[in-house]
Amino acid sequence: MTGTAIKRIVLKKIKESKITLPTIEEQDKIVQAIESRLSVADKMEESITQSLQQAEALKQSILKKSFDGKLV
Repeated sequence: MTGTAIKRIVLKKIKESKITLPTIEEQDKIVQAIESRLSVADKMEESITQSLQQAEALKQSILKKSFDGKLV
């Protein structure tokens, strides 16, 4: 072997190797599945952000009542 950086890799074998790719229809299905999951993730992120904002507002409200002496 000459000219290779990795032992046991022969260019002839690489050239003879067949790589199968998914069909356009399969690729479209994959893209749709990924987009669907990303959409769900975006909705979850939005929901979490809203929940964090509500929690912060509630915290501030409780602190205000506490400092005003109105917390019972």
